[in-house]
Amino acid sequence: MNSPIVDEQEILLALEESGMESEMIEQFMESFRSGQTDKEKWILLSHRSKLLSDVHAKQDKLYCMDFLIRKLKSNKGLEL
Repeated sequence: MNSPIVDEQEILLALEESGMESEMIEQFMESFRSGQTDKEKWILLSHRSKLLSDVHAKQDKLYCMDFLIRKLKSNKGLEL
Protein backbone atom coordinates (compact mmCIF):
# COMPACT_ATOMS: atom_id res chain seq x y z
CA MET A 1 0.00 0.00 0.00
CA ASN A 2 1.40 3.39 -0.99
CA SER A 3 1.57 6.16 1.57
CA PRO A 4 -0.25 9.39 0.71
CA ILE A 5 1.68 12.10 -1.09
CA VAL A 6 2.51 15.01 1.17
CA ASP A 7 1.91 18.49 -0.19
CA GLU A 8 4.91 20.84 0.04
CA GLN A 9 2.71 23.65 1.38
CA GLU A 10 1.59 21.37 4.22
CA ILE A 11 5.21 20.59 5.03
CA LEU A 12 6.22 24.26 4.97
CA LEU A 13 3.33 25.24 7.21
CA ALA A 14 4.08 22.49 9.71
CA LEU A 15 7.78 23.38 9.83
CA GLU A 16 7.02 27.08 10.30
CA GLU A 17 4.44 26.40 12.99
CA SER A 18 6.92 24.18 14.81
CA GLY A 19 9.22 27.18 15.10
CA MET A 20 11.91 25.85 12.80
CA GLU A 21 14.30 28.54 11.58
CA SER A 22 13.99 29.53 7.92
CA GLU A 23 17.51 28.36 7.04
CA MET A 24 16.76 24.91 8.41
CA ILE A 25 13.41 24.86 6.56
CA GLU A 26 15.23 25.61 3.31
CA GLN A 27 17.69 22.79 3.98
CA PHE A 28 14.83 20.42 4.72
CA MET A 29 12.93 21.37 1.57
CA GLU A 30 16.04 20.92 -0.59
CA SER A 31 16.50 17.47 0.94
CA PHE A 32 12.83 16.65 0.46
CA ARG A 33 12.84 17.66 -3.19
CA SER A 34 16.02 15.74 -3.93
CA GLY A 35 14.95 12.62 -2.04
CA GLN A 36 17.68 12.77 0.61
CA THR A 37 15.65 10.98 3.26
CA ASP A 38 18.55 10.55 5.68
CA LYS A 39 19.15 14.30 5.69
CA GLU A 40 15.39 14.98 6.05
CA LYS A 41 15.29 12.66 9.05
CA TRP A 42 18.37 14.26 10.62
CA ILE A 43 16.91 17.79 10.25
CA LEU A 44 13.55 16.77 11.73
CA LEU A 45 15.12 14.89 14.63
CA SER A 46 17.50 17.78 15.34
CA HIS A 47 14.61 20.23 15.53
CA ARG A 48 12.58 17.83 17.65
CA SER A 49 15.51 17.52 20.04
CA LYS A 50 15.69 21.32 20.35
CA LEU A 51 11.97 21.55 21.03
CA LEU A 52 12.20 18.85 23.69
CA SER A 53 15.12 20.64 25.31
CA ASP A 54 13.01 23.81 25.43
CA VAL A 55 10.19 21.86 27.09
CA HIS A 56 12.57 20.51 29.74
CA ALA A 57 13.92 24.00 30.47
CA LYS A 58 10.36 25.33 30.94
CA GLN A 59 9.50 22.30 33.05
CA ASP A 60 12.42 23.03 35.39
CA LYS A 61 11.17 26.60 35.80
CA LEU A 62 7.67 25.31 36.54
CA TYR A 63 9.05 22.97 39.21
CA CYS A 64 10.82 25.90 40.85
CA MET A 65 7.62 27.94 40.86
CA ASP A 66 5.62 25.02 42.30
CA PHE A 67 8.25 24.58 45.02
CA LEU A 68 8.02 28.26 45.98
CA ILE A 69 4.22 28.19 46.02
CA ARG A 70 4.20 25.11 48.28
CA LYS A 71 6.73 26.71 50.65
CA LEU A 72 4.83 30.00 50.87
CA LYS A 73 1.55 28.17 51.32
CA SER A 74 2.86 26.03 54.18
CA ASN A 75 4.94 28.75 55.89
CA LYS A 76 2.56 31.67 55.62
CA GLY A 77 -0.77 29.99 55.04
CA LEU A 78 -0.84 31.64 51.62
CA GLU A 79 -4.10 31.01 49.78
CA LEU A 80 -3.50 30.23 46.12
